[in-house]
Amino acid sequence: MNETHEEGMSADASAVKPYESPTFDSEDTPTSQESEKIWPSAKMFAFGMAIGFLLQLSIASHQVFFGQNRLLRPIPWGASKILFAIVSGLGITLLAHALWHRKFFALMPGHWLFIWRATDFSRDTVVTIYALLAYFVSSRYGGPGANTLLQGSFWAMLASNFVLITLFTAILVFSRESRPWKFFIWACLFLQIFIVIQLLGAVFVKQRHEDFFDVFNEVTQTLILVSKMTLTLAGITAIVVDLFRRRRRDMYHYLGLAQVLAVPLIAHSFRFLPSRF
Repeated sequence: MNETHEEGMSADASAVKPYESPTFDSEDTPTSQESEKIWPSAKMFAFGMAIGFLLQLSIASHQVFFGQNRLLRPIPWGASKILFAIVSGLGITLLAHALWHRKFFALMPGHWLFIWRATDFSRDTVVTIYALLAYFVSSRYGGPGANTLLQGSFWAMLASNFVLITLFTAILVFSRESRPWKFFIWACLFLQIFIVIQLLGAVFVKQRHEDFFDVFNEVTQTLILVSKMTLTLAGITAIVVDLFRRRRRDMYHYLGLAQVLAVPLIAHSFRFLPSRF
């Protein structure tokens, strides 16, 4: 009886040792379970990239219809355009899949950046579709034309920034990321707020206080620049802290971080190549 009691106590003690790392079977680790629930399958990723290609096709068609490219010339596709489409398609897929499985707040910082890129790309697509519709309507029935296009672009940009503000606010409130990454998100949030202020000022301040608008514009541009510099430094600091603490991240997190620098750099480099790129 005593032996049975002692064996039970030793088993309980070994089960609650506070400084012993828990052991998991290779198939039951929390990381693998989370990744299976969060990450889409290869088919889902292919579907997301297809969406990105379709969005890019609509933007390219806008350039063709508005005479920026001759109709006999191939639609302006190339490595840089394809890269933007792939990144945006992945961001859309990650967001949809995470929301469907209610795992949005388990996403990592690199995943947020994928979604940010997808939001910008989707905004450009909405503006393009709106521009095409306005073009066909004005050409058939007449209308303000350029005024309508400007209004559509303004509302699309404003809506996309409010989507990002909502996204970053939700991450700040519910995400369990470390303080450096929370500071990074604060910088992203302020950047979007300053952009919204600049957009609204371009409409309302310029109309009512044209003399004051130049000062207002310089102040908002300065705030936007400071926000961009702050989020860059905060992002670098957060990455260093992750490496120092040996935080476990997946491949898509690092791809999301890398695309922030790689996508604009590659797109800029292709400007020096022949036009087919």
